[in-house]
Parts: sequence; structure tokens; C-alpha cells
Amino acid sequence: MKKNKSKYWEVGTHEIVEFYNSLQKEKDTFKLPLSKLLSSKIIIKEVVDRNLAAIAGIRKNGIIPISFIVVKSKFQGRGLGKILMSRLHKLAKDKYSFLILSVMKENNQAIRLFKKCGYQKLHKNKEIYFLIYPINIIGKLISKFSLLR
Repeated sequence: MKKNKSKYWEVGTHEIVEFYNSLQKEKDTFKLPLSKLLSSKIIIKEVVDRNLAAIAGIRKNGIIPISFIVVKSKFQGRGLGKILMSRLHKLAKDKYSFLILSVMKENNQAIRLFKKCGYQKLHKNKEIYFLIYPINIIGKLISKFSLLR
């Protein structure tokens, strides 16, 4: 595990690179470049049968905390996404007021997961929904009065 003042990682850089390079059809909906993944503040993992099955995390785009998750397709439908999102939200609770994420409109399985985890629609364009997860009162105000709606 790699820890320092600015990062919390449950997985090492080499494992992340291997995991990212092993993604196949998941890359159709997980568009985050490896360089941005590696610059994340938080990365947590879920392992199934000694295989890195999923990762989730938070990266920053300026001052905006952006969450992400990717579950390998052969491990989808087992509740790993919900487990990871719950853990990620607990880690974010004392650090952020809200989290933002983007999801491809056709990724119905992920959209259902995010809604179950408390994310709300913030904005949309032709291909993508932008969702917000309010953590505290500031996050709730931003989600209610956002200019992005």
C-alpha cells in the first residue's frame, strides 16, 4: 500500500498499469487515460480470487474532486461496484463536500449503480451524464443550485 500526505492508494503503480492494460471491452466506457488515473489522490481496490477485479478512486480536476470506478466485465454483477463506492464515499467524507463523475449514457448498469449509491444528475451532453454525490451541506447546496443543470 502506498501512502503519503497527498495520496491514499491500496494498490501500487505497477498493479494499476497492469490492471489498466488488461482492460478490454471496459475501455469502451472507461475513458480515463492512464496518466490521469496515476495522478489520482485516492485509489482503492477489490480483489476476487487473488485477481484485481476492480478499482475506484478520486482524482482532482482543478479544485473539483472527480470519482471513478471500473470493474472488469467478468466480475460485474457481483456487487463489487457498490462495495467500492461505499468505501470511497467513507474515505471522501472528511476531505470533500461533493464528488463528480461522468458516465456514458448507454452504460445503464453503471448509471443504476451510481443512482443506488446516491449520485444525482447534474448535467448531460450528447454522450455523457455528469453526476454529483453530495457529501455535506455544501455539496447538497451545490447539487441543488448548480449552474450546470
